[in-house]
Amino acid sequence: MSPTMSVAVNDGHLYLGEGDWLVDDDGDVMLTIVADTVQDHDILCGSCSPGLNRTRHHGRGAGKRTCHVNFVEALREYGIPAEDVPYSFNIFMNYPVGPDGDMEYATCKSVPGDYIDLRAERDLIVAISNCPQELTPLNGFNPTPSRVIIYSTEEGTDV
Repeated sequence: MSPTMSVAVNDGHLYLGEGDWLVDDDGDVMLTIVADTVQDHDILCGSCSPGLNRTRHHGRGAGKRTCHVNFVEALREYGIPAEDVPYSFNIFMNYPVGPDGDMEYATCKSVPGDYIDLRAERDLIVAISNCPQELTPLNGFNPTPSRVIIYSTEEGTDV
């Protein structure tokens, strides 16, 4: 998935929502957002990693679980090495950009019951990580569970 190409094909939307696409480096559609109760998802900031935690949290993040580590572990069985783990699309993450271009790590706008429905436009390998750390306001300093439902292409059948 290419964040920059996804922003470009969605008329420069920095926050993706219903009707927007996630595309690859060639601009080919991978996923379409078909339903969305929040309409504000980050495509710019990527995922937390051990290095980012050390920098952002001044050493307090050392040893904390990160989304990038979760992705690496989930994709390992598909032969995808850590350096090839793609940039993440941060569902429900709230990174407002101020008029001066500075970004803020703000509390998510989602509440229990909010959802986003994505339609795969081709075969994909998808890894999901629910933000696992309590050091950031993005999840209210309190990681909570998420529920994922995957439907097959056969009508009425979920996987």
